[in-house]
Amino acid sequence: MVYDPNINEWSISGTLPDEAVKRFLILDDKLVAPGTDPRDDWNYGSYYVFNNDSWETVRTIPNGIHNFDMLEFDGYLFAAIDVNPGSIPLVYSNDDGKSFYTVDMRKNGKTIDTNNGAFNRCIDFFIINECLYVTYLFAYEDGSELRYEMYKYEQDGEYFEYLTSLLGKLPINTEIGNEFILERTVYKDKAYIATCYLVFTNDMENYNVIKFPDNETVWDLYINDEKLYVLCSVKKMMKHT
Repeated sequence: MVYDPNINEWSISGTLPDEAVKRFLILDDKLVAPGTDPRDDWNYGSYYVFNNDSWETVRTIPNGIHNFDMLEFDGYLFAAIDVNPGSIPLVYSNDDGKSFYTVDMRKNGKTIDTNNGAFNRCIDFFIINECLYVTYLFAYEDGSELRYEMYKYEQDGEYFEYLTSLLGKLPINTEIGNEFILERTVYKDKAYIATCYLVFTNDMENYNVIKFPDNETVWDLYINDEKLYVLCSVKKMMKHT
């Protein structure tokens, strides 16, 4: 939907061939929406670019079942995706999205094992102190293991290296069913992250949870006038008479 304040009217900008679109991004000064659950076949992942008052569908990410996040960094366009077991769920483009290639993800110097996974997905990018990070979620089909981890981009451009496990450090509100990071921002050299909770970190390894008096759910973050604003909601029980 598009709102025109000059005439006080809403209009439809288009319909996307996707069952779930959860983010707006600005890439190369253009409005972009990653295709979280495309209706087309899953041989290629999708993203959508708003051009000349209409949406252009771009399907150039091989094996990109779901496309959760995208980001420009170090001259590359990165995409955090969901892929079949045995593949790496992180890709980059060096030609403005015309083609994408797998980025290696390593732990202790070896490529991570993604076989036999029910979930095998990178979800969120972060930048803090000029370093790039991505979150990774993996679960075996039998439910025997769930990994929620952070990986750091190495500046030679070849791979991301395991940094830390996030379970218990970066809490996701399972009651609401949210596995995305809702918003993230850097304020006074700290990364503040809205996961329905509010957490902050200096180094992307050690996290602190900020608790509010009424256990508010945190949805969004905004910086203005050197202040950090937090959008919250509070669950209240309605009384009926």
